[in-house]
Amino acid sequence: MAAKARKARPKTSRPRRKRRTVPSVRTSERSSFKGCRWQWQRSYVDRLTPREEAPALRFGSLVHAALELRYPPGIKRGPKPAISFAKLFDKQLKEMEDGWGFRDSEGEWADAKELGVAMLENYVATYGRDEEWKVIASEMTFRVPVYGILAPDDSPHKWHPCGPDDGGAHLFNYVGTMDGVWQNRMDGGVRINDYKTTKGDPLKEALGKLLLDEQGTAYWTWGVDHLVAEGILKGKTLRALDGMLYTFLRKQAPDPRPQNAKGQRLNKDGSVSLKQPGAYFHRELVYRDEAQQAAARQRALDEFADMTAVRQGQAPAYKSPGLSFPHQQCKACAFFDICELHEINADWEQLRDATLVEWNPYEAHEIAAAEQR
Repeated sequence: MAAKARKARPKTSRPRRKRRTVPSVRTSERSSFKGCRWQWQRSYVDRLTPREEAPALRFGSLVHAALELRYPPGIKRGPKPAISFAKLFDKQLKEMEDGWGFRDSEGEWADAKELGVAMLENYVATYGRDEEWKVIASEMTFRVPVYGILAPDDSPHKWHPCGPDDGGAHLFNYVGTMDGVWQNRMDGGVRINDYKTTKGDPLKEALGKLLLDEQGTAYWTWGVDHLVAEGILKGKTLRALDGMLYTFLRKQAPDPRPQNAKGQRLNKDGSVSLKQPGAYFHRELVYRDEAQQAAARQRALDEFADMTAVRQGQAPAYKSPGLSFPHQQCKACAFFDICELHEINADWEQLRDATLVEWNPYEAHEIAAAEQR
């Protein structure tokens, strides 16, 4: 007897749940928000950026790229960074010419190429092959989920940090790009590596990149989370992690004058010059611990709560004007001109539409470029 056919069930249509979009946060956005909420709103809420900014050659990014090739994982070294810099420079310049019609009529970028080559040749002359260092990882963009649990009513915080299994909410993803992880072959210590190009004295610059450097702290916190999750740091290597190694590179070609045995620059008559060049490079080892990670996690959640309040209209996006030291953010602000018009209640939107375009601040190359300048 043939089996009785099953009666087909009517199809039911259920509305699909919309997946909650989890926002991203990076250190440069946090800095923008704390520096001037009005600037932050233009850049990260309206997502605007200068129309003429794209052709600009990012000197720091090319230096980072050349050093990345110099330090692949292991103890062997890659090509000399000056050679890599020149090739990368020419490639990017050609892309700018083909894509943007950019022409270096005044020789500005040619000078930048010569500066980068001279600077990186001097770098190798100073550090050689860096044989005391073993490279564990090089140049990583990370995206780490951040969870928070609602704080009790008597707490000054809205959220407290927690793990994914503690009943907390997935609030945002922390993103960034680390330069690498190095292990000292002499003392065994593992350090998060970070390059910084600077116009000023590297020794003075180092004073501002110690325990309270937010970018370094982000690497030490969510960057380390990424390294652990990916299995790059584990076991003895993870236990040996004890701090960050900053390398400051001054944007300055070496002094061509002859030197004596003490390294002092000499005048034409062989006498010691009264004017000696400052340091071209400096390395600063900053020891860190878990307490700084805990403080960073709470601070990021507090800032995220403030940013959310502004996005939802529950708090104002007020300005923080500053032209003189130490608050000089207006001088380099991409929205300076429209801000002035806005301040006097003039037609700032027309200038905005003529000079700014939309961008995605969380594309991978934008994240890397922002952290390598």
